[in-house]
Amino acid sequence: MNTPEEQKKVQDQVGDAPQQVRANLDKVLTEALKIINSPTASNVDKEIYAAIVADISRTLNVIDDPNTSAEDKATYTKFLAGITGALQIAQDPKKSANDRAVYRDIADDLAIWVTVMQSPETKPADKAYYKARVELLSDALAKLAKGEVKKPEQQKKIETGVKKTLDALKAIQNPNTKPENPQDQDSIKQVVERNSEALVTAQNPDASEQERNDAQATVDQLAGASQNSQFQELMEEVKRLGAPSACVEAIESRTNEAGWPDGSLWGLSDPSCANTVAAGANEGGKWSALFECVQNGPFSECVGTLPKE
Repeated sequence: MNTPEEQKKVQDQVGDAPQQVRANLDKVLTEALKIINSPTASNVDKEIYAAIVADISRTLNVIDDPNTSAEDKATYTKFLAGITGALQIAQDPKKSANDRAVYRDIADDLAIWVTVMQSPETKPADKAYYKARVELLSDALAKLAKGEVKKPEQQKKIETGVKKTLDALKAIQNPNTKPENPQDQDSIKQVVERNSEALVTAQNPDASEQERNDAQATVDQLAGASQNSQFQELMEEVKRLGAPSACVEAIESRTNEAGWPDGSLWGLSDPSCANTVAAGANEGGKWSALFECVQNGPFSECVGTLPKE
């Protein structure tokens, strides 16, 4: 997207974009191209915006393809609405530089799923799962961009939740990080499903007050997972047991992505934690039942072995 010809092509494509996203997409694309062409913009901004614009172009190609089903066209249009919503916030001069960078990265992460959905290596069952999740995250971003959530702290929690859930989807897809046990894979997918639904319901004025409150509680729990006192105690214990840095990072990353306790147990089952888990199981103490459970079976069955608070 660094040549005038490439940039004109994608601008022309926007003219044929679905009507419901065309106007906003045109605005954010114009701003993105200004950043790409600006002599004062950082190389990071230029590179990420160029990648986003390339993915937007690819998405518009898929929508315009006569072989794309009506259902898939609707899905990719939703993706565009989500990417556009994230870019609207990323380009808001009233936002801090840090917030703009966060939403720029969210737009980039969301745009990647267009490629994943098009890949012949993506299994049909996985495609259906990712499609449903990314549609919900797109809806959450589009709602955030409309400003229907007024409280800044709630906006921040939803932003954090979207970013974490996108990271969880990448971790589920990555063979180096996804749970090895099929039962655990299904369990984490259900957690990510619950979290992505909550991010939309918490912003839905048509949902009941109880539904919004329940959804907000899920959003709050995900946003504050690393501050959970039991999680912090678990981290103290694994560090006391001499956990290698890869194990500590795995637990922290999975907790950020899927919350406490499910994400933490996902991280604890990482191969880098095997020796630490074995040591904890053999040593005894309040955490030994949890370590033993994770060592011997699906981690999704181990929530009941957590020490009582």
